[in-house]
Amino acid sequence: LVATEATELFSTRTAALGYDAGDADSVAELCARLDNLPLAVELAAARTGLLAPAEILSRLGGRLDKLKGGRDADPRQQTLRATIAWSHDLLDRPEQVLFAGLAVFTGGATIEAVEAVCEADLDVLTSLLDKSLVRRSGERVWMLETIREFASEQLSASPAADDVRDRHASYYLAFAESSDSELRGPGQADALRRFASEREDL
Repeated sequence: LVATEATELFSTRTAALGYDAGDADSVAELCARLDNLPLAVELAAARTGLLAPAEILSRLGGRLDKLKGGRDADPRQQTLRATIAWSHDLLDRPEQVLFAGLAVFTGGATIEAVEAVCEADLDVLTSLLDKSLVRRSGERVWMLETIREFASEQLSASPAADDVRDRHASYYLAFAESSDSELRGPGQADALRRFASEREDL
């Protein structure tokens, strides 16, 4: 995005959440430090209920400077990763646990699947949605792939990783088995549509 589009995105996102975007100069500087990357700007804007733009800039600045000092990665990718990591670090423990668990779904999931596989509390899931770390489309929730990649790293480092993956496998095995009769009967078309939506996780 160009600078004006980034600041407009920040203001639009904060307004949608019912927050005040605050000082225009701080917003412009924050967006510039975030390289005007849409996802980074959106993640920062989602925190304005807790921190003013100037405070976000101050807290995020050190992480950005440290990562941008490296030479191996694209600076814009470093900026985005730093923003995701910063936003993750501000989550409370139940949010962090669910954030990591959601990475097990490769194609998004229904709310029912999230509750079963991640043992999710819906209030915690709603909080992750509000913070732009999870998206929702209709009856399904999902993560942008950049965020899911970071969440997968958190899951792999978690002692609960095997349990989450086992519940994921069990859930989709049960899903497939319970749909077997429908795939052979008059509800075949609907069953095939459900299977198509779950194909990546199956």
